[in-house]
Amino acid sequence: MECGYLKDQFMFESVKLSGKIGLYIATHDQMITFSEQEKSNRDILIPIQVGASLSEAKLYDTRDDYGDNISDKNGNFCELTALYWIWKNDTHSIKGLSHYRRRFLINANEILEKMSEYDVIIPTPYYFRTSLREEYKNYHILDDLERTIHIVISKNPEMEPALIHVLEENLLIPYNMWITSECIWNDYCEWLFSILFQLEKEINLTGRNKYQRRVFGFLSERLFTAYIYQNNLKCFICPTDIPEN
Repeated sequence: MECGYLKDQFMFESVKLSGKIGLYIATHDQMITFSEQEKSNRDILIPIQVGASLSEAKLYDTRDDYGDNISDKNGNFCELTALYWIWKNDTHSIKGLSHYRRRFLINANEILEKMSEYDVIIPTPYYFRTSLREEYKNYHILDDLERTIHIVISKNPEMEPALIHVLEENLLIPYNMWITSECIWNDYCEWLFSILFQLEKEINLTGRNKYQRRVFGFLSERLFTAYIYQNNLKCFICPTDIPEN
């Protein structure tokens, strides 16, 4: 991956910010309430209705069920249906994804400033009391993770050390939330979905409860953390509004 920093491309240009930055906010069935800070930044914030093909509600014009999309997989892929839609349909130079109840506390000028120095903007990482592998074993279905490891190594053997290292550590970059350049976004999505679509062919979701059917969303958080580590991407940890915290 050769994307480089964005200083020369984005800084000190006399352009309309909304033409450069698209920060999507994923929501299933709730209208989004914007804070006063967000209202001043409204031109870059784009609500996107996820799982739209599975719902009769029509909340926003931007939905994950038109163009090249995987909207019908939302029950298993969670906010990744928005990630995929942005990859295939969005044209902003800087792209981001957050959730209706988890939002980055950052404005357009700050995004441009940070993206001139960093590769990605992420939320605060989680630090579990156990390794990521052990945590997954305790709360999810370990065979899903083991199959994912096998697929990654078969497709990208050079990634094995980074993936194993991340799974043996306790740091997780959560929520599938981030902001980055189009180049990095595209590179990550091409890698990620090649793995998840192969995994989808190999596992059986029959009989699982609703929570465990969200397997691809859970696994992608671990894969994202490994991708960041493997590519040595420079991360800015952004203040984030997370109500449950």
